[in-house]
Amino acid sequence: MQSHAAHVVEKQKSHTDVVTRTNSEPLRKAPSDALKKLPSAGLTSWAKKAKGIGQVCGALKHVRQRSGEAQNLEKSTISDDSPRKQPVQWQSKASQLLESHPLFKDTSKQFRDELAVNVKQRDLGTNPDQLETVSNDLFDTLVTKQKTRVLWYQGQDVPEDLFGLLLVFPEDAGTFETLYNQVGLSNATECGLIPGVAGQEVALQMVVKFPFTVRTRKEPSKGYFFVHSDELNFALQHFPKDRTKIVERVTQSTTQFIHAWLVKYYSRASMRLFANMTNEFKVAVVNVMKVHLRAAGSNICTEGQIGSSCLYIYSGKADVTTKGEYVGTLSQEPGMRAWQAWWGALEMGGTSLYRMATVTAKTDCVVLEITLHDFQNLRLVYLQECGFFDKVALKHMQMLAPLSKVVTDVSMFSDCSAAFVDLLRKQFTQRVIARDENIIQEGDEGDEMYVLMQGKCSVLRGYRSEPVSHLHAGSCFGGNAVLGISRRRTATVRADCVSEVRVLQRASLLEALKQYPDEESKLKQLVEAHGQSYRAACAALRRAGEPEGGFSKEFVDMVVDNMHERPFLSGQVIINQDAENADFVMLIHGMVEIEAHGVKVANVSAPAIFGERALLTPGSKSSATVRAGAVSECMLLSMTSQAVPIIRSVFTEDMEKLECMLQKKMASTKQRLNAPADNADSEQKSMGIFAHISPEFMARITPYFHKNVYLPNQQIFAEGESATFGVIIHQGRAVCEVGGREVGHVGPGDFVGEVVILGLAQKSTATVRAQTRMVAFAIDKDAFLSVLSEFPQEQEKLEDVMAKRLKEQMKKRLSTTANAAESHLILHTKAVTKFLEQKKKTRRSLLGTMPLQD
Repeated sequence: MQSHAAHVVEKQKSHTDVVTRTNSEPLRKAPSDALKKLPSAGLTSWAKKAKGIGQVCGALKHVRQRSGEAQNLEKSTISDDSPRKQPVQWQSKASQLLESHPLFKDTSKQFRDELAVNVKQRDLGTNPDQLETVSNDLFDTLVTKQKTRVLWYQGQDVPEDLFGLLLVFPEDAGTFETLYNQVGLSNATECGLIPGVAGQEVALQMVVKFPFTVRTRKEPSKGYFFVHSDELNFALQHFPKDRTKIVERVTQSTTQFIHAWLVKYYSRASMRLFANMTNEFKVAVVNVMKVHLRAAGSNICTEGQIGSSCLYIYSGKADVTTKGEYVGTLSQEPGMRAWQAWWGALEMGGTSLYRMATVTAKTDCVVLEITLHDFQNLRLVYLQECGFFDKVALKHMQMLAPLSKVVTDVSMFSDCSAAFVDLLRKQFTQRVIARDENIIQEGDEGDEMYVLMQGKCSVLRGYRSEPVSHLHAGSCFGGNAVLGISRRRTATVRADCVSEVRVLQRASLLEALKQYPDEESKLKQLVEAHGQSYRAACAALRRAGEPEGGFSKEFVDMVVDNMHERPFLSGQVIINQDAENADFVMLIHGMVEIEAHGVKVANVSAPAIFGERALLTPGSKSSATVRAGAVSECMLLSMTSQAVPIIRSVFTEDMEKLECMLQKKMASTKQRLNAPADNADSEQKSMGIFAHISPEFMARITPYFHKNVYLPNQQIFAEGESATFGVIIHQGRAVCEVGGREVGHVGPGDFVGEVVILGLAQKSTATVRAQTRMVAFAIDKDAFLSVLSEFPQEQEKLEDVMAKRLKEQMKKRLSTTANAAESHLILHTKAVTKFLEQKKKTRRSLLGTMPLQD
C-alpha cells in the first residue's frame, strides 16, 4: 500500500516543482503503520481524484488525520489475538455495560462479573464498499461518508468472527436496525426488540442461522463490545436461573417483533391457504397467532403428547414422522401445496386429544400457532373460511392413513381364534370421513359394521338435533347388520370432526367363515345373544296383542326394527309422570317399579310394555313414573324416529288394537292403587360405584353404554394389560384371578373396571373371565370421563366411595394370610388409596383458599 501511495505522489511531482516542495516533507513523515491501516482501494481513489494542488493537499491532510486516528485506536483496542485477561479499565467498562444493559436486567452480579472477563471491545473495521466520497467543489477538501453497514443477513450462516453477542451501551441503543424479510419496523423497541444488542438468537443457540437482517444506523459513541457464543454459554452453564431469564427475554423479544411485523405487513405474509380470503379474516387470523422459533433439529411437536393447536411453518422446512416412519415435509416454498405448510388441523378439529405425529425442524423454522380456543372464536365469526382447516385435516388424515394402526380389538370377535381374527382384520377397508358427514343414516339398510379408529361421532335419533350419545376411538357400531340380525339402521351416526373408520362387509365375514368353518358355531352363539333383545321384543309385542286378536307381522317388524337397546341402572327413571312421552318402551330383561303420584303401585318384571300413549297420541303426557328396580334392559322407539309417522298412518288397525290394550291396562292399574305393592326384591346386587350417583348424572351416562356378549371362558380383562373400558354385568357370571389364582366371582349387577374408567389405573389389576355366557353393558373410559367432567361433585363423591371400598378390600385381604398372588394387588390397592387421599386433601386445600360464592 505504501509503494502504491508513493507512486501516486511521484506522478503528481512531475507536473510542477512547487507541488513537490510543498508536499514532499509531509509525505515523508507519514507513518508507515498508519498507511498500512488505510484501505488501498480508498487511497487510490483519493489519489486519482487529486488533480490540483488543493486536492493533493487535502488528500495528504486526510492521510495525516487517519494516521493519528489509527495510532489512537491501536492503543485502545484489544485485538482478537490479545490474551484473555483484559486491562482493569476495560473490565470495569465491560462490567458497567453488562450492569446497565437491558438484556442482563435482573441477572446475578456473579454471572455478570464472570462474563465481563470475556467481553472485548470490538473494531468492526471499514469496508471500502461501505464508503462513498462527496465533493461540492473541485478544490474543496474531500469528505468521506460511511454507508450503512450490514452485519448479518437473514437466513445466512454465521461468520466465525461474529458468532456471539454484539453489544453497545444503552445511550447508543439506536445503533442497530433490525429487518425482517428486508423490511423493518419504525418502533422496533416498542414491538419487543431489546435495544443495543445483536446476534442474541444465534449466540444463545436458539437457531442456527440469523432470523433477521441487522445493519448499523450509526457508529456508537463508546464503540462495539463482543462476547463469543462459546464463552457466553460456558458462563450461563454455571448460572441456570440467569440463563432462563435471558433465554425467555430473548424468546419473547424475537417472537413479539415477528408478530408485530406480521400484523403490520399481513399482506406481505404469504399465507397461500388464505390467498382468496378477505383481508379482515387474514388480520383476524394473524392477530391470534402465537410465534415460535425452532432451531434446526428440534421437535416442533411430539407424537403422543397432548395437543390441540394447529401449526403453520411460516419459514423453513420440517419433516413429519409417525411411529418412526416418514410421512412428508412441511414448507411453503415454491412447488409445495398451500396445505403442506400446516400441521395439527386434526388435533385442533377434535380428531385426537394427542399429537398424531412428530414434526421436526429440518432447518430453522418460524412457526405460527393457532390454539383451539382462538380457533373456536374465529369459527363463530368466519365459519366458511375456517372450513378450510377441515380440508387441511382431510389431507393430513389421507397422509397418515397408510401408516395408521390396524384394527386390533373388536370385542365381538375376541373369543374367536387368532388366525380367524387376523384374517378379518385384513378384510376391513379404510374410510376417511369429513366433518358432519353421516356414516350411517337412520332407517337405511346395510350389511356392514364400523370401527372408529380416529375421531369422534355423535349418535342421533329421529329429527332431534341433539345427540343421544357420542362414540370415541375404538367404538364399534353396526354389528347387528354384519351378523345378519337386522339390516335396518336404528340411528344416525355423524362425524363430529374429520374421522377414520374401518369397514367390514358381511360378505367378507362369510368368506372368512368358509376358510375357518370351526368359528361358525361361536358366531351363531353371538348372533343368538345379540339378537336376543330383538326376538324378545317381537315376542312381547305379539303376546301383548293376543287379547285383541294380535298385531300384524308387518306392524311388529316395523316397530321392532326401528327400536334401539338401552340399559337403565337401578333407580333410574325410564318414564316420568306428567312429562311428555318421548319413547315407546319394551322391558326385555330385569324389573321396574311403577309409581303414581309418589305412591309405589307395583313391581313389574320383563317382558312388559310402557309408553303406549306416546305412540298413540303425539304430545301426550305420562300418567305414571316407571323406574328401574335393577339393571333393566329395554328396547326404545323414539317418538322423533322417522318411522313413527309411517306407523301411525299405515297401521291404523294395529293402532286401534294398541288403544284397546292400553285402556285395559289403565283399568288394571287403578285396581292396584288400593292393593299392597309387590315388594319383590331384584335378583341383582348393587352396581358398584353407580349405586351412589345422582339421577342427573345417571341420565347423562347411560346412553353411552353399549351391549357386549361374552362366551364361556372368554377373557374380559387381562391382568397387567391396558384396559380402556368398564362393564356392568347384566346376565351371567365371571371369575376374577390374580397371578393365576382365583380370588373372587362377579355376577349380575356387579361393575368391573371401576378403577380404570375413573382414570386411576391404565392397566387391569386382575384377570376377569366369563364362566357362562355373559351379557354386559360396557362404557369407554374416554366417554365416562368426558361426562364426569361436567359433574365435579359426582367425581368427588365417586372417588370417596372408591377410596372407602379399596380400604375395606385391603383390610379384608390383610386380615387373612396374603399369598404371593395377592401381594401385588394389595400394593396396588395401597397406592391407589394413597393417591385418592392426597387428591382429596389437595381439593380441600384449594377450596379453602377460594372465596365462597352464592
